[in-house]
Amino acid sequence: MNSQRCSSCGFINFSNAEVCKRCNQNLHSSSQTKNFKKLSTVCPKCNSNHTQSFQMAYQTGTSVNGVQVTSFNSETGVSVSGGNASNQTLLASNVQPPIEPNQSIEFLAFFVLLLVFSLVALVIAIQISILIGVFSGCFTVLGLVGFYIWRSKEMNRKTEQYQLALNKWLKSWVCLRCGASWKV
Repeated sequence: MNSQRCSSCGFINFSNAEVCKRCNQNLHSSSQTKNFKKLSTVCPKCNSNHTQSFQMAYQTGTSVNGVQVTSFNSETGVSVSGGNASNQTLLASNVQPPIEPNQSIEFLAFFVLLLVFSLVALVIAIQISILIGVFSGCFTVLGLVGFYIWRSKEMNRKTEQYQLALNKWLKSWVCLRCGASWKV
């Protein structure tokens, strides 16, 4: 009976096998796919096949568990509290994905500031002078709109940087033998 050797891990499989029994690599793929698999799964430093993508290393090394605590106190009775506890391996913490920028807080702060300064301008208009109140209101609105435009551009820049970092992270691999990391 004929057999075929897996180009990824070297395991000898039956000739009619579609995927390797050891590493699940496709045995009948094109040479371009074989070269990509070999480049991405073999450590360039120690030539080990014991590698993982950053995404896989992070997901398998991070767990979130629900915690529930029940206690009894003679004064208050029974109390129940709970939450989530997360555990992470050292490898998972070293290969964690980039943090996505949060823009909702900044935009909420912008609208709160707009409301506060508009109310201040209204008070000035009522108490001191309508003309001064209108000028201060217009100046405040123009200043806040300028701030909003600047922060929007800054957030777009941060989002682009995040997307680049995420794409790099998704293409990165780590060797579980020597700890080297590389991008494919």
